[in-house]
Order: sequence, then C-alpha cells, then structure tokens
Amino acid sequence: MQWEPAGLCANGDEALGLEAVQPVRIQRRASSFTGVLTAILLVTGIPRLTANPILDWDALMLDAIREANTAPTLATRHLAILHAGLFDAVNSIDRLYQPYRFQFNPGGPATPEAAVIRAARDIVSTLYPGFAARAQQLFTTQLANLPASAATTNGLVVGEDAAFWMLEDRYGDGASTEVFYV
Repeated sequence: MQWEPAGLCANGDEALGLEAVQPVRIQRRASSFTGVLTAILLVTGIPRLTANPILDWDALMLDAIREANTAPTLATRHLAILHAGLFDAVNSIDRLYQPYRFQFNPGGPATPEAAVIRAARDIVSTLYPGFAARAQQLFTTQLANLPASAATTNGLVVGEDAAFWMLEDRYGDGASTEVFYV
C-alpha cells in the first residue's frame, strides 16, 4: 500500500495529511473476502485456525453468543469469564503478571497454547452446551498441532484447572439473580 503525500491523491481526491482514499477501498474488499472465506469455512465445517489460538476461541464464543441470541450484558460476562480464565492459565505458566484470580503450579515445563485450548474448550462448552461439539472439534484440531510431550500435558492440566476455578468463582456471583422492579 502506498501513501500519497498531503495534497492530491493519485485519483484526484484531496488528501489530509497522509490519508488517502485507496486504503479504505482495499480494506473494504479485504473485509468482504474475509466474510466470504468465513462463510465457506462455516458451511464446510472446517475449523478456523489462526496463528493465535485465542482468536479462534473468540470467534467460536462470538458464534455461540450470536446463535444463542445472548443478551449483551450476559454476552459481555461470558467473554470476560473466557478471557480471565485464559489469562490466568497462561499467566500461571509464564508468571509475568499478577494473576486475575488464580495461579496454578504447572508441575514442570508447560505449553501456554495447551493451557489456552483446554481452558477455552471447557469454558465455552460449559457456558454454551450446544456448542460443545464444535468446541471439541476446535480443541482436537488445535491439539493436533502441539507436540505430544510432558509440557503439553502440563499445559492441558493448567488449562483445566483455570477453567474449573474461573467458572466455580463466577457461579455464585449473583449475575443470574432476577430483580423485579415495581
């Protein structure tokens, strides 16, 4: 992508600073292509995979939220549970930050990716049981990309613990309490 200097763009439109009309058009085409590709993957049942497994789980959770027609407040809560669980799972291995709620001992070298995919699968399957099969499919696909090692096993255990305790912690938080107004 080439930026035009301030003045006139190549197509004759006036530019402000380094802005140009062309990049916006390219972005719209890329967005349409991404949407078409996503639709093809959904129809064929092929799991979406990115270089970052968290993005794949975000996409699955958002699909579940849309399909279940989850209210915005509850959808936000579910995404927060997912990401807090993933954060504590990865942070238990990397130990770079203060934990959100829990810190687990991996019992040896552990793979953060394994912790992510296990925690995400358990959280998505619990919050959206109708998506358990799709969550299991994504989990199996992502797990196949990891080496069969003690580090992967330790990561899976950390992810399981993070999901369990995050869900347990949020279970009785009063979010599902119905308050009637008069």
